[in-house]
Amino acid sequence: MEQFLYAEINIIGFIILAILLSNQKRSVGITIQQRLFNTLIIACMHILALDTSMWLLDGKIFTFSKELNILVSTLYYLFCGFIPFIWTIYSDCKLTNNIQHLRKRLLIYLIPLLIDMFLVVSNLWYEFVFYIDSNNVYHRGKWVLVPVMLSFSYLAFSSILALHKASITKIPNEKKQCFLMALFAVPPFIGAIIQIFFYGISLIWICAAISLLMIFVNIQNQQISTDSLTGLNNRLQFDKYLLFKTKSNESQSIIALIMIDVDKFKEINDSFGHLNGDKALVCVANILKKACKNKNAFLSRYGGDEFTIIYQTRQLSNVHKLIALIEQHTTNFNLSRTEMFTLSLSIGYTVWDSGKKATVDELISEADYNMYQIKSRKNK
Repeated sequence: MEQFLYAEINIIGFIILAILLSNQKRSVGITIQQRLFNTLIIACMHILALDTSMWLLDGKIFTFSKELNILVSTLYYLFCGFIPFIWTIYSDCKLTNNIQHLRKRLLIYLIPLLIDMFLVVSNLWYEFVFYIDSNNVYHRGKWVLVPVMLSFSYLAFSSILALHKASITKIPNEKKQCFLMALFAVPPFIGAIIQIFFYGISLIWICAAISLLMIFVNIQNQQISTDSLTGLNNRLQFDKYLLFKTKSNESQSIIALIMIDVDKFKEINDSFGHLNGDKALVCVANILKKACKNKNAFLSRYGGDEFTIIYQTRQLSNVHKLIALIEQHTTNFNLSRTEMFTLSLSIGYTVWDSGKKATVDELISEADYNMYQIKSRKNK
């Protein structure tokens, strides 16, 4: 009866993952992060199917039943190492957003997986991870915890990586995302502890499916709140955040609204094409991200070629320093000559004064006016 109960639980998990995968497949413009996440879903679906097969085969006698049980169990343990490995790569890619950095660390990430694969394949002869007796019943081997520890070394490392990123970032949404990614390992870890101490219970991979569902919901929320081209917050999130900050502003800090416009953006589109125009906007977004790194700043694409920064700080001089840093990064970009176009930004700002009882719309209008004053002086 237990066998069919766990099979039913795994089938439910399989259906949930199939729905997530179907939703992911419909996405336009699949990124490497989405490919990795899709690989996670597919691998987890496979291991749920293998776990179900192990339960249904256990103790059943028919032609080649033992051989089939050994094959299924071996594949199961191989996937046990593969899934945490892919999660680590996904976490690195998501948290650093640096493919070159990931490629350099890939060989290091492979080491626990290769050790795990060696142990599992060697088990076919030495049976130190698991063995199948003459009655076709599965038993744990003396070294069964070694593959488990290798798998959880990946999960532990990924959680530490996410917590470290959460500790250094000043961006609230990014901090929340990091904490959520750090929590990915918690449901599988709880399932593994129960499974280790209560032999015969199978929970780890349905718990992993729950973790993937949790991450998927976060991805969907990000897509709703993020500008698809630049990866910055969109106009809706800007409006919400600005309203929140102006209502909850601490008296000892100031809130600056910085408006940024790309100079002669139409000329970039006309001269180099709209694809390069889009690339120019992405480059501006990257410049802003670099300048605002480790600062309490909320970045968004306001619309078209306009960007905004909501910057909370203690001193007005820090606002001037941030603007100067953005301009310096823009100059460095142009000197690097990595693209066929050059960038020029007009930057204006205003500071929220709670004593004036100004509305959010008036604050935006004032920052926009100051930015266009800068722009008009450039055109003279």
